[in-house]
Amino acid sequence: MDMGKSERVAWEAAKAVARQFLPNWANVVSTLASEVMGEPLSGDLSADTGTAKQFWQGLRARQSGLYAVIGRPGMGKTALCVGICTALNRPTFVIGIKQKMLDRFTFPAIEMPFEDEGHVLESLKSLREMERPRVFLIDDAGLFFNNQSYRNVSSLFLQEMVGVRRHHNITIVVNGQQSSTIHKHLLDPDILFLKPPSLLFADNEREYIRGLERHALNRFAKIPSKDWVKWVYVVSDLPPFRGMMQYNCPPGWDEYVSKNKA
Repeated sequence: MDMGKSERVAWEAAKAVARQFLPNWANVVSTLASEVMGEPLSGDLSADTGTAKQFWQGLRARQSGLYAVIGRPGMGKTALCVGICTALNRPTFVIGIKQKMLDRFTFPAIEMPFEDEGHVLESLKSLREMERPRVFLIDDAGLFFNNQSYRNVSSLFLQEMVGVRRHHNITIVVNGQQSSTIHKHLLDPDILFLKPPSLLFADNEREYIRGLERHALNRFAKIPSKDWVKWVYVVSDLPPFRGMMQYNCPPGWDEYVSKNKA
């Protein structure tokens, strides 16, 4: 994956900002080229529309998008998000996963520590200024961009970025345990990935998500619960797909990463 001069300048600027906050910068990914290691989504079960192959080809072809993954803890949400980033193989800015964990993966990634809002804002600006398609991954989004933080500077900038993502070739990938805890502007996705919901989802979820979660739960009921972590219910208009899909853990992912990513 080769970058032009302006793109490399923006990427290096983002790294320079992060260098101020990361004590072990030597461990940051140094290469800007890597190979896609397989497709994280494969096979479909009782799909209403489309096929998994068509879906994945269409997803890779998109230059921008907003993808949301919602579901209870321990269901493989972060692994799915990392798998999407692996297959897209684009410069990736990440909130919620430690740099030492990101170094294990095959796509170029920079952690954006959230302790300093000024740093986050500068990193978001660097992300927007790059010309090449890139990815912004927010793990456990409800911890960082939620209903209580919608008026702070970084949330307002993110809101703007969501609105202009197509014009700037930005793909935003987020996950969370409940839609009710996540900033509302992150919940009008181009593609929605649903894992089994929390026990009290009928009372706690946003109304427009709740109906889709009931439908997803009916589909999960057809699969042994021990295998739920391997499956996800997908709702997508472009590429068109609605139904269950199985996915594999991406290269570099294991139980250690799952327990120690944040």
